[in-house]
Amino acid sequence: MTQISFGNDSSGPQFGINHGVIKAGFKYKYWKSEPRGLLWITGKPGAGKSTLMAFLHGKLEILQIGNQGIQLDFFFTARGTEMQRTPLGMLRSLLNQIFARDATIRRLVREVYEKRSRQFGFGDRKWKWPQTVLEELLADVILASASRKHVTVFVDALDETRAESAQQLAAYFHRLIERAAKKNAAIRICISCRHYPIIRSAQAI
Repeated sequence: MTQISFGNDSSGPQFGINHGVIKAGFKYKYWKSEPRGLLWITGKPGAGKSTLMAFLHGKLEILQIGNQGIQLDFFFTARGTEMQRTPLGMLRSLLNQIFARDATIRRLVREVYEKRSRQFGFGDRKWKWPQTVLEELLADVILASASRKHVTVFVDALDETRAESAQQLAAYFHRLIERAAKKNAAIRICISCRHYPIIRSAQAI
């Protein structure tokens, strides 16, 4: 895991942001050059995490034009709707995005949907997607897609969901990178959050 931490310099917020962006450039290039990895951006409120995320997101999006890569994104907001501030909303959004952008994984999604429909009913269904089922389905389709093309996932403001949920999602993305390494799949994940301790990793830079 590559970690970028900035916005805490004692000489003031502006210096902290500038210094952080300089350091971020080197770590971003390392993360971008690898076939897979997790880039973790941390900092105090107002330090510029979302600004940096938007910059990296836009820069990578331009680079991916024409190279058949897939870019997915989700931005948590504590003041938004339930689907904007919960893991379930993130999972549904990312799954919808990759379903729309990679036709090769649609069969897998339809198979899971049809299996659950046979169990719980077709038509005007009364059942809901359990989070654990969506987690496994999203991981499977991302890995399937990443076996053929590069998949990049951006998740901003993870701290704006509940602390317990943030910890669970952090662990989920770590497991996804580990599975990708075993399958030689090309997945890059970039997450931003505040400095409260979501994860600890001996691999952090």
